[in-house]
Amino acid sequence: MSNLLIEDSNALAARIMEVARNRHLPPAYRHRLAQRARAMFENNVGSDDARLLPVLKVIAHTSDESSKEAAFRDLLALQEKHPGGSPRELVGTLANIGRLLVDNKQFAEAEPLYRRAHELSGNLFMASQLAVCLAARGQFQEAYELTKQFPDCYFSVMEQEFSEYREECQEEWYGEHEHD
Repeated sequence: MSNLLIEDSNALAARIMEVARNRHLPPAYRHRLAQRARAMFENNVGSDDARLLPVLKVIAHTSDESSKEAAFRDLLALQEKHPGGSPRELVGTLANIGRLLVDNKQFAEAEPLYRRAHELSGNLFMASQLAVCLAARGQFQEAYELTKQFPDCYFSVMEQEFSEYREECQEEWYGEHEHD
């Protein structure tokens, strides 16, 4: 393909992505547009080009539940190949994969993702999600150490997402840390 044709094709793919980013459109339509732009970019520049990052982001966010994790993992792989991007975007991708894993009670798999997201961001939400994974796996001491600077977060997260563990966590918390 000539360079002019490739440039025109890339420009068309970029225009398609402008439409696909419109959140007012139905997700299935946005997904189809992003898939088309992905095919065009990959045909022209390969599958490792940084221009695919916004495309993969739309695909991941608009995928159906059965393919959402794989789509976010594709996005994560490309973000890691192009580390100059926004740390916030990387944290978001890690958190999205972590959330999907937690929804399926795959706490061991979610833990390293939330741990990395917390290390990159240092924010309270990532710490609370990591604490949820740790507590769900019975690692109460580490969850306690992580959250003792904001203990209200520990119980609110546990109550919201893992109410079945609440009594056990409180017993563990107060039993081991009454002297704190």
